[in-house]
Amino acid sequence: MITKEQIEAIWNSLKDNPLAKMKKCVERLPIFAGVNKDTVSIIFLVDINTNVSISPVCYKNVEIDIQKLSYNEKGIVVSMFQPCFYNIFLTIAVDLINTVDSQNDNSLFLSCFINRLNAWRRLFDKGVGTLLSKEQQLGLYGELYYLRSLLNEGINPGIILDCWVGPEGEDKDFKFNDVAVEIKSSVNIEKKCSISNLVQLDETNYKLLFLYTFIFSRTQNGINTLPNLIKDIQNHLNDMTINDLFVSKLLQVGYLESDSVSYTTSYALFEESAFLIKDDFPRITTTNVSRGVTKASYEIDLNICSKYQVTFKDVVKEIK
Repeated sequence: MITKEQIEAIWNSLKDNPLAKMKKCVERLPIFAGVNKDTVSIIFLVDINTNVSISPVCYKNVEIDIQKLSYNEKGIVVSMFQPCFYNIFLTIAVDLINTVDSQNDNSLFLSCFINRLNAWRRLFDKGVGTLLSKEQQLGLYGELYYLRSLLNEGINPGIILDCWVGPEGEDKDFKFNDVAVEIKSSVNIEKKCSISNLVQLDETNYKLLFLYTFIFSRTQNGINTLPNLIKDIQNHLNDMTINDLFVSKLLQVGYLESDSVSYTTSYALFEESAFLIKDDFPRITTTNVSRGVTKASYEIDLNICSKYQVTFKDVVKEIK
């Protein structure tokens, strides 16, 4: 596992050597760190004839390009050109390298790199100081509140963070092998739950699917803020690698530590509930929607779902 300090050391050594433009990050990987004037980059080297399923694009903070580097090699070059984005780009670089390094099959290196790069795209256009919306903050708070509850149950922090896949755009927020948990947070005391698509409550390919709901009330000047919850979780993460993974996932949803002073809303828990999604639980999925309907969002009245209700301990028992 490469660290931020090691990547920075490579970039700095390249800046100090005008004849060197790129240097390998990890011996077994075709991934290099590069510098060019005031920019730093991560480069994935491939054969010149390799079909690369990614197109050049320029974002606000990052540029992705395909460059010919020699007569028989080309590279996917991911460059940062906004100095204020440096710390975020450093985290992204470490995540890209370590994600590829976790693969044992060399033939999967390229697809793994591209898939991980795609997962970061929504952050590339985010300007420093661009805050999460109120609904995004609420949704993130609910996911983190649940994550902290799992930590308090003594589940391995590394496992929990690996299974927190909501930031990566997955169709469920947590995936524990064949058990999935979808988190929904609201400020609606009438126990109405909004579902945004046809797959969130589709249990196909899972042994069990749980819907876990939180109802919060928002207040100002309280202590239960998003930054304080994040700090509390980090106190459970006594391994630097695991903490870096946590920070990278926060970045993927658009939460920047530099913006923490702006997140002052406090959340008071009003009610939490868990439901096992099965049989005739009210939902619309790809398996029961009318032919021709490809997208749908809808609202569920949880007041009529009591026969599907389970406890937090029931959910923990299944995922441990």
